Amino acid sequence: MIYLKYQVFYGMGKHNRTTLGGEIEKLKTRLSTIELNLGIPPFLPPIPVETKQEVVVPDNHPVVEVWFDAGMKHGITGYGSYQVAFDGQFDHIVRLELYDAASSNHAELMALNSALTYVYHTCPARPWNTRLIVYGDSQLALFTSSGKWKAKHPNVKPTAINNRSIMESFKRFSVQWVPREEMVARFGH
Repeated sequence: MIYLKYQVFYGMGKHNRTTLGGEIEKLKTRLSTIELNLGIPPFLPPIPVETKQEVVVPDNHPVVEVWFDAGMKHGITGYGSYQVAFDGQFDHIVRLELYDAASSNHAELMALNSALTYVYHTCPARPWNTRLIVYGDSQLALFTSSGKWKAKHPNVKPTAINNRSIMESFKRFSVQWVPREEMVARFGH
């Protein structure tokens, strides 16, 4: 109880503190005396504030998984692949020839864009009622498309923005980086 009174006095405005300065010192001395007599430590811990715990509700929305990978052939043309799973059922692997790719990173973004466009138009459930999980080995493609990183290069920026707008049309989306070896095992490149 005394601790609460001390907080109230201490929280008053500047004018009140100057007139109550002596009272505060008396209260501090009295508080210390009471604490020592009761065996309480000299400083009381702050009053714990109850934290709200997040209620986890089972999510019964359909899940779409997108796996993608891409690269460049001799620095001339790009190639890419993606595979989509609707509620755990994988489609066939789609192979892409990316003639407009300016770099390996751009090819990765273009392959992801192709996969997201395919998912958006063929998703059995409506995208705004579906969870999207994207797996890839390109951190640049994943994080610029999800908005975690900012795309700066003029070749990369429009594709990353387009990927982001498609991803945001889903109820929830997440991106997951996967080691290169797993992509090679899945797609063969």
